Amino acid sequence: MGAGLVQTGHTFPDFTLSDLNGASRSTADARSKGLLLVAFFKVNCPTCQLTFPYLQKLADACPTLTVWGVSQNDAMETRAFERDYGTSFPMLLDKGLEVTDRFDLQSVPAMYLTDESGVVLEYMGAWSKDFVNGIARRVAERTGTAPEVPVTDADRVPVFTPG
Repeated sequence: MGAGLVQTGHTFPDFTLSDLNGASRSTADARSKGLLLVAFFKVNCPTCQLTFPYLQKLADACPTLTVWGVSQNDAMETRAFERDYGTSFPMLLDKGLEVTDRFDLQSVPAMYLTDESGVVLEYMGAWSKDFVNGIARRVAERTGTAPEVPVTDADRVPVFTPG
């Protein structure tokens, strides 16, 4: 199970999807404002269920980072996931899995951190404490602020869990 076609150092394939409110969201527009983290998921994926509350902590700790979830489920299931796992960042719907297929994803979660130019800075196809904390450090470095690490030892979560 790998990253599929898009990996670290590659150009991120831009896409536009609707969020849960029906608004159109474009990765190109989001990237133009700074770093973008896109996380593909399925609502019944245990590793996604572990990961997404920490992505919310990351989004809260790093207000200059744009975080989006890309759901492979329908709107009703995605709203329930959002409620159950406490996320408030935008959730986009990949109806028909057209975007997922373009990325040739083999597992979820699949997370891509991209910069303004569209280069994939980091990819992770699993839960990784180091990946989430590393993004917080990268954002802090870019903004000249002290990093607020979203995942601490007190959280008592695994260091790594495959997707």
